[in-house]
Amino acid sequence: LQISSWDPDQDLNEWALQRLRENRDWLTAPSGGTDLAGALRQDRRLLWILDGLDDMPDSLRPAALEKIVTGVTWGAPFVLTCRTTEFPLQASERLRRSCRVVRLLPVEADDTASFLEAMSEEGGVARQHWSRTIDELRRRPRCAIAVALSNPLMIILAWRMYEDSDPGELFTDPALRDVDSIQKHLLDGFIRSVFRTRPRDNRRLRGLWSRREPPPDRQQQAAGFAR
Repeated sequence: LQISSWDPDQDLNEWALQRLRENRDWLTAPSGGTDLAGALRQDRRLLWILDGLDDMPDSLRPAALEKIVTGVTWGAPFVLTCRTTEFPLQASERLRRSCRVVRLLPVEADDTASFLEAMSEEGGVARQHWSRTIDELRRRPRCAIAVALSNPLMIILAWRMYEDSDPGELFTDPALRDVDSIQKHLLDGFIRSVFRTRPRDNRRLRGLWSRREPPPDRQQQAAGFAR
């Protein structure tokens, strides 16, 4: 559930149930004096995934955290996600008394290399295809490429972008010398590859697919959304 759409003046449990009923209308069927959604709550068979606290307006976030912290027994177990910089330390300290606070750490360079190596072998891509990148990640775990690929999203973008081509330009292109430029390059390249990708298994869809790349302003707009 997108917690950023919740108004802290609302009861959190009732808001979550209402979102559930709207997204899964079959849960509104009667069940023992309530509906299926209510029955699931009563039986404690719901796990709320409250995503995107950091997307909530700054003016509402303190009140929302206070409601969550003081109401950790509000009827269902939950997982709350938030970027570290938007998650106040005082809330973290209070939550530790009744909840487990988990901070996601960057992916280690060796783990990134192992993932790319496994994907290369599993996907039938020649080992040589990614060999330089993999070796460089293990040899220089603090280099700009290793730091840029310490984010799972960036790892997947790199894999998708260079699935059928040599990622060597990440090392040779003088414009790709720092983390920000590499990550921007991966985001922009992914957007372009998605626009160029054509359906392979549906003749009708292939016929509808344009063979022209979208105008540059559309590409830039899509890349902006992705960032």
